[in-house]
Amino acid sequence: MTEQATTPTAPEVSVEEPSPLTLEMRALLAVNTDHVSGVPVRVTVSVDYNPRSQRFQVAFASKPSEEVRDVLKLMNFGWNKFEAAWELYTWQARLYDRSQLALFLSALNRGVITDIPLVPDKAKRLWWKDVRDSQKRHVEQLAEAVQAERSSQGFGQWLRLVKSFHHYSRNNMFSIRMQCPGASWVAGERKWNEKGRFVKWGEEPLVILGPRIRNIYEKDPQTGERVKVGQRVAGFLALPVYDISQTEGAPLDTGMPDLEGDDAEPFLSAIICFCEEHGLEVDFTELREMLKGLSLGGKVLIDSRRSINEKFAVLVHEIAHEYLHKERIDIPVKTREIEAEGVAYIVCEYFGLPNQSPQYITRKGADAREVMECMESISQAGRVIVNYLVERVCD
Repeated sequence: MTEQATTPTAPEVSVEEPSPLTLEMRALLAVNTDHVSGVPVRVTVSVDYNPRSQRFQVAFASKPSEEVRDVLKLMNFGWNKFEAAWELYTWQARLYDRSQLALFLSALNRGVITDIPLVPDKAKRLWWKDVRDSQKRHVEQLAEAVQAERSSQGFGQWLRLVKSFHHYSRNNMFSIRMQCPGASWVAGERKWNEKGRFVKWGEEPLVILGPRIRNIYEKDPQTGERVKVGQRVAGFLALPVYDISQTEGAPLDTGMPDLEGDDAEPFLSAIICFCEEHGLEVDFTELREMLKGLSLGGKVLIDSRRSINEKFAVLVHEIAHEYLHKERIDIPVKTREIEAEGVAYIVCEYFGLPNQSPQYITRKGADAREVMECMESISQAGRVIVNYLVERVCD
């Protein structure tokens, strides 16, 4: 009996579904513009929406005429040399009349610059100027608040607490993060006991390397006795340490109490919708002690035990990480935290919501100068979030 050869089947490839925002923006490019007249571009052109960067992108086969470039600049398109395309942010596109923008983009996609006067609505232009000015003002206020916080009683209390913990080497810090992502306060069992906290039953220790120290002795030529003259590292030992989430007992007094209140309830609902539209999964769950939120690349975890106000501020912080640092993986950790918390600050301040950003940034070791250096990134992400919340909550 002969065996029949079976044809190998190709492995199934999962295709990620486009988000509602992507479908909404790409629908603007599908409008029929055969009846629309205008100036021919005279070079091959393609228009598309990039969901990763949340921008419309216009690419030309060769350099377009000065007239075409002037029209794009007038509409707030900017040249991105890395993408080799002219780009328009989603929040900028929303400043225009929807139907007129659809006609312009669709006509441009077939090689025609329309004569439709695309001018943002005056009220929206005034609102956008207000957002831009307020963001610059809020970043400056944040820098001043950070500088003032560095001389506050609470920050002094924080420094004393930090100094009471051991400072681990870079390799040990990396090892701790690998074993316990999100670890915040780490110490040996004896140190935790000194602070009134005790390791929970059944917790496995985090393993780090510590030096094995041996004393160096020499013979005293006068007395003939062995005298200790120094120490040397004779090797390394595996040492057990524990994160604060693995302990229980007296709370650590960090000088930064939790946020209370529910003023941000409508904004929290809206920012969750923002995440859904942008393909970002949000999970409210119980996190380890002193860990309020965590960004995992496409998914954000928020501690469900926090107040509404704190959940909102932390969620904006984690969204900023996703927005600003998904591609920029080479920037220092301190800069990431300044940018993310800076976004949380200007969003909360714009809507008059409570926050602890100056205290948080100061405890990351930053000063006013470093905050001002991050103004562009903070404003860029803050504009996107503020624009969305204004439309969803304030309109």
